[in-house]
Order: sequence, then structure tokens, then C-alpha cells
Amino acid sequence: MNAQSVLNHLAANVREELAAKRAALALIEAQEGAVARCDMDAFEAGLERMRVHLEGDRRREQKRQRLIEQLAAAWQVAPGTLTLGSIAIRFGAQGDELRGLRGELRQVVADVARRNRRLSALLGMHRRLNRDVLKVVLGAEGGAEPTQAGSLVDARA
Repeated sequence: MNAQSVLNHLAANVREELAAKRAALALIEAQEGAVARCDMDAFEAGLERMRVHLEGDRRREQKRQRLIEQLAAAWQVAPGTLTLGSIAIRFGAQGDELRGLRGELRQVVADVARRNRRLSALLGMHRRLNRDVLKVVLGAEGGAEPTQAGSLVDARA
């Protein structure tokens, strides 16, 4: 495969990655909604969808790495030295699309990271709230954790 063909495949891979990151953002937003509604079934279903989604991340990453390795071999450089930005620069004007996709991808990844932190904070708040309620209800002595103060029964079982 010539360098231009690899560049085209790499741009297609980044477009696919962009679509996947946007889908991940939607999954995270759905998880936030499930937590806010205290809908454990929706939350667990969302976790399963996220697991499936993350498997696709690995596949795309492996494909992107193979493409970068092909360019590295053609340019006689170490694959670890190549990034999307450096590849776009090496291609000059032909790399403009990749350069633009790289910028979009950076923004979407930053959005995903921000939403993940927000979801993590929301889950932490719920965990602390539940722990505090259990301490009050169970009357845990000396600030002991509720799990050490007695037995809890899953009411759904």
C-alpha cells in the first residue's frame, strides 16, 4: 500500500473514531440520566453497552497502529515517533483533512473526559449519600461503615 493510500485509510479510521467518541458521549450522558433518576436497570444496561463500545475502541486503535507502522516503515522512522499531527505535517497539503480530523478528535475526546469526570463525581456523591443514609438508619456506632455494622438484604431478591 502506498503512503497516500495509507493516509486515506488513516483518515477513515479517525472519522470512525470520531463517530465512536460521539457515541461514547451519548452513552455517558445516558448513564448520567440513569444515575440522576436512580434507575439501576438503565444504568446496568448502559454499562453493558459501554463494554461493547470499548471493544470497538481496541479494534480501531489496533488498526490505526498498523497504519502508522506502515508509514513508519516507508519513512524509515520508529512508529512511536509518529502522531496524527506529525503525519499530517509530513504530508503537507495532502494532510489537511487529517489535521482537521485530529483537531475534532481532540475536542471530542476532551468532551468525553469532562463528562466522565462529571459522571464519576455524580456516582461518588450518590455513594457518599447512600453511605451516610445507611449510617443513620443502621445507627452505626463510632462512625463504623454500614457494611461492618450488620447485614443488608437485597429487597429485589
